[in-house]
Amino acid sequence: MIRDPAIHIRKSDLLRICQEEGITFPDDFVANLLLKASKIKLNGRVIITAKAKTARKAARTAATSDNVVAQFNSIYMGTLRNHDKRPTPIHKGTKQYLALKEVATAAHNFQKDYKIKSTIEAFKIYVGLGVVLIGAGKITIYRMKGADYKIRDQYESLEILKLVDPLQTQIAYSAWSRSLKNFHNLSMEVNTSQLADIARASHEAKKSNADINDWMDAQFDKWTFMNSMPEFSQLHGDNAKLAHTRYMASKGQEYDNAGEQQHFETVKNEKKIPIKGEKRQRSQN
Repeated sequence: MIRDPAIHIRKSDLLRICQEEGITFPDDFVANLLLKASKIKLNGRVIITAKAKTARKAARTAATSDNVVAQFNSIYMGTLRNHDKRPTPIHKGTKQYLALKEVATAAHNFQKDYKIKSTIEAFKIYVGLGVVLIGAGKITIYRMKGADYKIRDQYESLEILKLVDPLQTQIAYSAWSRSLKNFHNLSMEVNTSQLADIARASHEAKKSNADINDWMDAQFDKWTFMNSMPEFSQLHGDNAKLAHTRYMASKGQEYDNAGEQQHFETVKNEKKIPIKGEKRQRSQN
């Protein structure tokens, strides 16, 4: 299809351009010109605009060098061949190249965000996790394009599991399984991401000098009124700490001293706990 250029211009701009070019014409020339042009004006014009998010994404993709794309393409193709898959070659001019460039950009950002020194190593990790999550038999460059969030989540989970002692994680998983059985008479396996949340919970319980069995019971007890169970992400964090504190207060445990007893009784009665060093304000009445 041959493109036929068109122009959309204001009357004042047309007059100014003509004057700059030294073109003279009768006073009513421009008015008559616009009148005739209106009979053959273009209808149904489409103005293409980009949202800010799309524009930023396009800018990042455009900034990715051909060398980076080539490096990623080599790792991607090699990984698929190692899984006995015969991938269709992707290069400039193929319809998959733009998707390849977007995935290469995401993988490059992955390297920067997690401060992985070697680009090649980062690409191997990124593609390897993509294969695990999507499946070697189902993976395509388009599915890789939509898996960035899951790949990052999986990587973070694996890093957390490296930091927490494996025995500590296993004990925490046993405590979680016991609570699940006691509160809901259920048992289930967990994936890597869920196990990482359990590991985080064990780390926080240890920092709080809390028994991991009490910690897990507290999280399940919090949701019994809704006949529900906590999400894995709710096993740790400030709300999980508060749930444990309230649970221990409700149990009426033995306290080490009068100060600790007063603290737990305050939580149990759902009254405000003054922050350490907070001064009480005198009444102005």
